[in-house]
Amino acid sequence: MKPSDRLRVEFLEERKMICRRTGLDSKKVEGFHSKIVALLEKGPKKDRMGEMFEEFFDNMASVFHSLEEFMELTTARIIPKRTRLLVELFYYLGLSEGLLSQLVQSIALILMESGHDIYDPQRMKFVKNYRNLDKVSLFVKLQFIEAHGFKYLTKLYDRKLRNCVAHLRFNLNDDGTITNKITGEKIEEKVLLQQIGELTGMGMLIFLTYREALEVQAREIEQRRV
Repeated sequence: MKPSDRLRVEFLEERKMICRRTGLDSKKVEGFHSKIVALLEKGPKKDRMGEMFEEFFDNMASVFHSLEEFMELTTARIIPKRTRLLVELFYYLGLSEGLLSQLVQSIALILMESGHDIYDPQRMKFVKNYRNLDKVSLFVKLQFIEAHGFKYLTKLYDRKLRNCVAHLRFNLNDDGTITNKITGEKIEEKVLLQQIGELTGMGMLIFLTYREALEVQAREIEQRRV
């Protein structure tokens, strides 16, 4: 087995482990992974990959660093239930505004580099570069990547929950549930934690996919030199 193929197997095992831990569908994750890899192979020039992912890696490092602290905080028995629910709600808001935004931005950029056009309805023009892509709303970018086969990520985003937290339209109930005052729906804590886990897990998986692309590229360059 070639060193680059061995590397791919190692990354595959790591993806399976993340899926088991976060409850993500391993088959759907592999389909998602394959789509990104195919875009990277035919889209951006090889020397652009490092540039594209550098900012993404920097932004994601702080998110993953804080995850362990968050889990320790929410599982601590000394914290009152209402306080824990509040922390979990605002953590979800942070994930949807921060992590999800970065994930969607990175995939939209790869699609642009691969020749797919994204239209900014607010400015009524097509986006030509990263700076202008950054100005496009998250909603438009979600529609853009979903139209190109990345629905598995977009469906993990609960827009109603995000709006409920962002606009402080929720009640914390004595039975440990949360009421969305916009829709009237009740949310159980275990469901909220599942959403947090899946969104965070997808972030880890996309992060891993980009790492794999860069490391496999470096390994294949070494192989050609031997």
